[in-house]
Amino acid sequence: MKGSAMKKKHIAFFVTEGVLLAAAAFYRFVLLVYITLERCCLFAAFIVLLYFLLGLLAAKKPKIAKGMKIVLTVLLLCGCALFAVSETAVVRAAHTDKDAAAPYCVVLGAAVNGETPTLSLVERMTAAEDYLKAHPKAKAVLSGGQGPGETISEAKAMRRWLVEKGVSENRLILEDKSHTTEQNIANSLVKIGADGGDPTGSVAIVTSEYHLCRAKLFAERAGAEPKGIAARTGWPVLRLNYFIREAFGMAYLWILK
Repeated sequence: MKGSAMKKKHIAFFVTEGVLLAAAAFYRFVLLVYITLERCCLFAAFIVLLYFLLGLLAAKKPKIAKGMKIVLTVLLLCGCALFAVSETAVVRAAHTDKDAAAPYCVVLGAAVNGETPTLSLVERMTAAEDYLKAHPKAKAVLSGGQGPGETISEAKAMRRWLVEKGVSENRLILEDKSHTTEQNIANSLVKIGADGGDPTGSVAIVTSEYHLCRAKLFAERAGAEPKGIAARTGWPVLRLNYFIREAFGMAYLWILK
């Protein structure tokens, strides 16, 4: 009976590991951009492996295995609690604020393939277009530098797209030196000040819904009064991937920055 139970545990372990590793490979090599979900699957596979090895150790050294299992479980519970708190903050901020009128909006960039905006960037530019048309006196700071695989900066790609949609170029201010969200916000506020605006006043932040919590926090730390303008991520699984990633980003920001 004991041998049968052990055999079932081994089968369950190998099946679980196989499913998790297959899911990680699917996200990595088929869907390509779902890096966070891939890493979550790999992490889960690693944890399952640790518990399996502790089970094997328990047969020879039960006290040591029990102590190690308790430590591992406590660490996992603490990590899950931190993740839950940070994910809650991300979800709560993932909407357009009711009173979002501001003299300036900052549109945060996303990747460009050569000169072609990615889906995430198109979604952000669409939200910016809607905002600028709803607030005809507002100006926009288009923020995003040029990274690997990009032949023009994200800021220039956004200006080209918005001008083609009928937005006056006189209302668009380029900020094309940033490569992180923190730089986006800091450099954009400098641009607002140079244009005669108040960088410590009300400013609308246009970005993907999952990204608003972190972006607004950077703006608050810089002394501004941010208003969130949410660009909705169209693909549900991609949205899930980014919401999970942002929870880790927020936890990192709270602990280390």
